[in-house]
Amino acid sequence: MDIEQSESGFRSLERVADLFYALRVREAAGMMEDMARHIEMVLKRDQVQDTSFHEGVMEINQLLQLLLVCLGNRDYILTADLIKYELIPRLRVFKN
Repeated sequence: MDIEQSESGFRSLERVADLFYALRVREAAGMMEDMARHIEMVLKRDQVQDTSFHEGVMEINQLLQLLLVCLGNRDYILTADLIKYELIPRLRVFKN
């Protein structure tokens, strides 16, 4: 993934969080597929033997599960917080 594509993906994630903060849930939900694609692209790496990589993937998986719980509970502010302050920073670590 090139830098421009990566930054575009992070801007999309930030946009999803902003939409949840604004309680524009349908718009945010409509962008979730793009969000999933970006996460998949960030996590595709050749270092499958790296233990820290696997641990990081587990953390992100737990965050995604928590996001689903928050969405199910209609807690859109917490959903936005998790995307903005937990998910994006962890994905940025993977990108590097």
